[in-house]
Amino acid sequence: MKPGPAQIQAALKRLDPGIRLVHIFGPDEALVRERARIFGKQVVEDLTDPFLVVDLDGKAVADDDAVLADEAASLPMLGGRKLIRVTGLTDGGLKAIESLLDSDTAENLVVATSGDLPKTSKIRKATEAHPRALAIACYAEEGVRLSSFLMQEAQARGLQMDQDAIELLSRAVGPERDIARNELDKLALYTGGGRVTLEDMEAVGADFGQTGYDKLINAVLGGNPVEAARQIDRMAEEGEAGIALLRAVSRRLWQLLQVRTAMADGQSLDTAIGALRPPVFWKEKDALAAQARRWSAERLRSALNRLLAAERDIKSSGSAGDVIAHQSLMALAAAGSRR
Repeated sequence: MKPGPAQIQAALKRLDPGIRLVHIFGPDEALVRERARIFGKQVVEDLTDPFLVVDLDGKAVADDDAVLADEAASLPMLGGRKLIRVTGLTDGGLKAIESLLDSDTAENLVVATSGDLPKTSKIRKATEAHPRALAIACYAEEGVRLSSFLMQEAQARGLQMDQDAIELLSRAVGPERDIARNELDKLALYTGGGRVTLEDMEAVGADFGQTGYDKLINAVLGGNPVEAARQIDRMAEEGEAGIALLRAVSRRLWQLLQVRTAMADGQSLDTAIGALRPPVFWKEKDALAAQARRWSAERLRSALNRLLAAERDIKSSGSAGDVIAHQSLMALAAAGSRR
């Protein structure tokens, strides 16, 4: 079934026991991961428990039509329920999903994740239509609600944060709610409650105001290949997918293209940056202005085409994805070093 916002929130607190499959998909990868974790923990407290958690990939499901139904019917020796996690579910796994949903013996919960699926996707249509499945789309625009979420969480801890502080926190943690809660817990402990200043945030937060993506973006588009390589290596060690790095840099390229277009229409650089929505965080304005001077509109379009081509290659390459992303970003950093 395709739930509405209120139904999603209710399910995140307590999933209907009649649901056999939770299918989470969409372009907001962080939100997809978080919701998969939340649903998983409703069944298994320790998501690393090898006796209670079974991990499958989309290819395994596509190759064996019965694997999901079999795993969902296999109960643990000590009782309770198991969690079956599927990553990278595609239309190739449609028969396996249908077998699972039509099975009379499935007792374990299956939580499956996919990337961005079009409305014509067979697997998406199947999970949205079946009453035993919950199909949840996670779109990037849901990140707009992050400020409201952070404000509510801050207030629950007795913290008073103005909009600048909320913006700084949202940029530092991105859509990762658990990281946000952890940072707010640290702020509550440090301040003892009450008003939170930017100085408080800088005292307890590592690199507040400049996220890992910002460092990468500024190295690549600032024309610093050495620093770009260092940031790429660091983020690879932290498990960041190459495609996520491409999209982070692409977002900045689109911003810069907006600025250059506005400047071509007669606006000043400062006015063009000030008109960007969502607004640019104040600590990033100087870097963005320098990049707008460095990159012409023509070069920005060329860079965007390069990253879009790299993303298409990644989607068809499998394991070579991160290599393609890293090579593309290093090529941009080299290009950026030439004004």
